[in-house]
Amino acid sequence: MRFAIVVLLIIAYSSVTGYLGYTVFSNIPQLVENRILLWTVSIGLFLSVIPVIFIGVTVRYQIPKPNTALLITNKSKNNIAFAGGLWVNTIIDKIREIPLNTMRIDIVGKSVLTHDSRRCDVEVSFYLRIMSDESDIQKAAQFFDNKLITTETMQMFFEPKLESILRSVVAESDITDITQKRQKFIDQVHNTCKDDLKSQYGIILEYIDINKVNQNPDDLRSD
Repeated sequence: MRFAIVVLLIIAYSSVTGYLGYTVFSNIPQLVENRILLWTVSIGLFLSVIPVIFIGVTVRYQIPKPNTALLITNKSKNNIAFAGGLWVNTIIDKIREIPLNTMRIDIVGKSVLTHDSRRCDVEVSFYLRIMSDESDIQKAAQFFDNKLITTETMQMFFEPKLESILRSVVAESDITDITQKRQKFIDQVHNTCKDDLKSQYGIILEYIDINKVNQNPDDLRSD
């Protein structure tokens, strides 16, 4: 569709330019006397503006927004822009914005059984960010495919994985490790998933917060 619009614009603009050129040049006595020269000059002007119009319409300098990388892909190559911009061809290049800001994902493990046989609900926030490295951006773009990368899509893709990790770490911990030794528990969760997130998806786990720990009321009464 975009290519068709460009072609139509080139035809329209070139036709007008050729007509105006013919009209102007036809008033020059030397060219009026030599019709072949007149047509040659008019057609030359007509043809000369085509590449200029094509470049002006299809090629532009694209600058990424703050905390965003631009991934420019086509059949032959991939380019990534961070601070500076890139020249892109809007017809053959696919332009994709990759956010590099930190995104928060809230994960809730409900009725999780701890190592000392206590059940609890644990709510944890994971703060994730795509690394500003070309290989990591490529990994993230490939993983999310053509989907827009937002907090919602991060939540959708990573919630099952992170909830499973949260449950496994809770299962290896006593209830006091979660409620009283929070930093130790956070470090265990962090160390369990950080390498996998980085190597597979190009995402760094910046830090983790424990928002809430609710112990089962029956366990509290038994204490």
